[in-house]
Order: sequence, then structure tokens, then C-alpha cells
Amino acid sequence: MPRSRATIVEALQVGFQEMSTVQIMLHEIVAQRLSLNATEHKVMGLLSRRGPMTAGALAQATGLTTGAVTQIVVKLEEKAHARRDRNPSDGRSVYISATQPERYAKLVGETLDPLRRAMDRLTKTYSSAELAIVLRFLQDSLDVTRSATRAIRDESVDASPDAVRPHL
Repeated sequence: MPRSRATIVEALQVGFQEMSTVQIMLHEIVAQRLSLNATEHKVMGLLSRRGPMTAGALAQATGLTTGAVTQIVVKLEEKAHARRDRNPSDGRSVYISATQPERYAKLVGETLDPLRRAMDRLTKTYSSAELAIVLRFLQDSLDVTRSATRAIRDESVDASPDAVRPHL
């Protein structure tokens, strides 16, 4: 018996929540193996893949504020994972880069290799047409999630006691 669209959409929403939790836990474990927290790990992944970035570019890529990015970069510098270098073109802007991007990528790759192999086996069970649909949905979902992340980050939240406690 075919499932209704509403049932499928509901199952997808539950699946998104479960996938989010599983991904957070996975990357927290990977980060711990590298003596990082999950956010530091994800920032290091960006720096390793994309190369040097400004704090603004990192904020845009992560959805974090530039202030939060600066705090993460300070921690990564303390752990000798990242460094800041002045832009040789203007001397005012600063580029943040991974100190050993190849080594970092290798460590993460080795840690996640069992997952990569399992995902390779899984994708072989789908046709190219099915994978194309999954890929399109994934890309669209990422766009929606990035947009929502920016909107939530940029919302001004009234943190006054009256806003937190209901009026009785």
C-alpha cells in the first residue's frame, strides 16, 4: 500500500532530526579523537578543504558570527591547528589557515574510513537516477538549512526576564 505524501513528509522530518543527532554525535567523537570540540573540527575541515579564509568567509560558511569564529580560531591557534596571516595585498585583512591541512585530512579520513566504505556499499544499492534525486534533495536541503541558520543567528532575541517567563 503506497504511503501518503503527508506520511512521507512526516517520516522525512523525523529522519532529519535523527540524522542531525547521529551526525552531531559522530563528529563529536571524531573531534574528541583529535582533541577538538565538534565546532572546531568542522572549522578545521573547512580550512583543510578550502584553504585560507577570512573570519568573515568562515562565518558565512558556518553560519556563526564573526565573534564566535574568532573565539574558535584562538582555540585552534592554541592547539597549533591554525594560524592567522596578514593579507600580503593590503596588510589589513587576515587569513586563517590550517597549519597542517594534509595531516588533518589524513587523520579524519582514517577515522571515517569505515563509514565511507559502508556508504559506498549503500550507494551501490541505488540506481544513478535514484542517486541524482537524493543528491538534488540533499543540495536543496543544505540551501534551506543554511538560510534558516543565518535567519536564526541574525534574529534579535529579547532575553529580558519578561520575555522568558510567561505573564500570569
